[in-house]
Amino acid sequence: MGKILKIAILCFAVLSLWYSCGDDGCVESIVGYGVGTLKKNTGSENSMPSSISVYGIGQQKDSAMIKGLSPSSTIDLLLNPSDTVTDFKVLFVFSQDTIIDTLRFHYENKDFFINIDCGCTVYHFVDSIEHTSNFIKTIEIINPEITNVKTNNFTIGY
Repeated sequence: MGKILKIAILCFAVLSLWYSCGDDGCVESIVGYGVGTLKKNTGSENSMPSSISVYGIGQQKDSAMIKGLSPSSTIDLLLNPSDTVTDFKVLFVFSQDTIIDTLRFHYENKDFFINIDCGCTVYHFVDSIEHTSNFIKTIEIINPEITNVKTNNFTIGY
C-alpha cells in the first residue's frame, strides 16, 4: 500500500510540474473599447435617462452593442479596426419618451504587438467625435488613445 501511495504522489508531482511549466496563453484583453461616461452639464434642464442603448451603424446590420444600460455605467464602444470612421446610434430612454442621437468617431489606427501569446491588436487614436444634439449637448475627449487597457476616453454632456 505504501509503494502505491508513493507512486501516486510521484505521478501527481510530475504532472503538476509539467502543467506549471506550460504556456498559460493570453491573459490580457486584446480588444480596446472607447469608454465614455454621461454627465449633466452645468445649468442643464435635462433629466437623466432611465436606460441607454447603443447600435453600431453599418456594423453587422446595425446590431445592438449595448442594450438597456444604466446611465451611471460606462458606455464601452468598439471602433471598427478596418476603417477610420465609426458611427453609432444612441437611444436615451425615458419613462415617456426615447431620444435618439448619433455619434461619429474619426480616428487613426495603429497595429500594436501585445506579446507572443496574445499577438496583435489595433489601437485607435481619436481625432474628433461628431454628434447630433437631440439629447447630447457636448462631447469632451478625455483620452484620445483607445487601447486594450480600459480607461475613460470621452464624456457625454447632456
